[in-house]
Amino acid sequence: MSKEFQLMIDEKIEKIAARIKEVYHLERNEAIRLIKTTKFYKALTDEESKIADRDPEELFSIYQEEIETGHLIF
Repeated sequence: MSKEFQLMIDEKIEKIAARIKEVYHLERNEAIRLIKTTKFYKALTDEESKIADRDPEELFSIYQEEIETGHLIF
């Protein structure tokens, strides 16, 4: 993973974690830990999937869909 891609992922994860904190009332560290346990995170960190090109709000919706339904759809 390139350094630039990793920086972009880190920034998007912070924004997604902030939304998780708002919606699910979790602490930042817990939100990040939960993100990292999902299929969504695996796809997000795969440069070839291109999912990381989407805006943080759309990424949050994809994360939320997986959490609530068990399905990863993007």
